[in-house]
This record gives sequence, C-alpha cells and structure tokens, in this order.
Amino acid sequence: MISPRTLLRAGTLPLFGAALAVTAVSQLPGHSFDRLRRRDLFGLIPNWKFFAPIPATDDHEVFHRTRTEDGEWDQWRRTSPPAPRKLAHLVWFPGRRADKGVFDHATELAQLAVLADPAELALSSSYLVVAATVRRTVAAAGGPTPHQFAIIKHAGSDDSVAPEVILLSPVIDPPSPAPVPPIDAVAVEATPVVSSPRPL
Repeated sequence: MISPRTLLRAGTLPLFGAALAVTAVSQLPGHSFDRLRRRDLFGLIPNWKFFAPIPATDDHEVFHRTRTEDGEWDQWRRTSPPAPRKLAHLVWFPGRRADKGVFDHATELAQLAVLADPAELALSSSYLVVAATVRRTVAAAGGPTPHQFAIIKHAGSDDSVAPEVILLSPVIDPPSPAPVPPIDAVAVEATPVVSSPRPL
C-alpha cells in the first residue's frame, strides 16, 4: 500500500517543477509570456526582473542646513544619512523602509520641481513629507530653528559627475512656542459637583 507521504511527495514534485518553469519564463525580457501574469489573480508569480526599461542612474538625496541665532548658516548636512550596516540587517532592518520612503519622495519631488508651479509644489504630498522629515531631524538635533532643505541629484559613487541642486526650499522659520502664562493669570472656573448621578 502506498503511504500518504509518498503520494504527497509524488504530487508536490511536479507542482513545484511547474511553478518553477512558470516563474522562469515570466522573467524573460520579452512580452510573450505576459498572459501568464494576467491570469495570475492572486499574484503568485513573482516578478524578479532586475532593471526597469530605463534603469535609474542618479540618486536624489535630501540635505538641510540650519541658521544660528547670529543669522549665520551652518554647513549642509544629510537629512537621512545611511545607517551603518550590521550582519543582523540581512534578516531584519525595518529602518530601511524609512530611508526608502524619504528617497522615493525626494525623487518624486525632483520630478515635480521641473513641471509643477511653486505654489502647487509646496502643497504636494512629497514636499510635505520631506519638509516634515527635515523639521523632525532639525528638532531632534537642537530644537526648532530656522532651516532650509535642498534636493541634490548625484551619480552615487561616480565622482566624475558633479552634484546638481534640483530644488532649494525657502527658509522655514518655525513659530516659537507660546510662553506659558503664570498660574495667577489663568482663570480657573469651578465646575459644579453633582451629588448624585443622573439616571440613564
């Protein structure tokens, strides 16, 4: 009598082979097997094509600088410098998602800077996300202070290509926190105490 384990193994191997063949042919650069992916309602066929039709050759990075109380500007700094890699990052690296998010928004903001009106650009989601990231970084470094950010396009490790400023934000001057009034100036209203609760 054939054991259930043998039957499972006999059915699994052909299924695994078919899945491997479908995955392999759907990675080919042509569009001959795109109909397989169109029929994949549950997204079971992975897409491991390494390059897009036009691979990216430039990086967009966010830099910022702060203004001191004397009115002088500090040097430009990376807003999200790359974290030092550890061996554990091969398995678990959630901080990479935040870095990737800033990179994606900076790239989209660089594209919008060429096309959009400056007033519309300041209302875009990418501008608001980048501005909020810079504001949080500045506040963590030394409190709210006037600052400015820039989107820089560079060629990564290729030093022969000079970096290019794509977008330079206006000076962002965060409002100073309102002073806390002294306790004598605060009017405290006494609330009446209900002796017995109201029935529901």
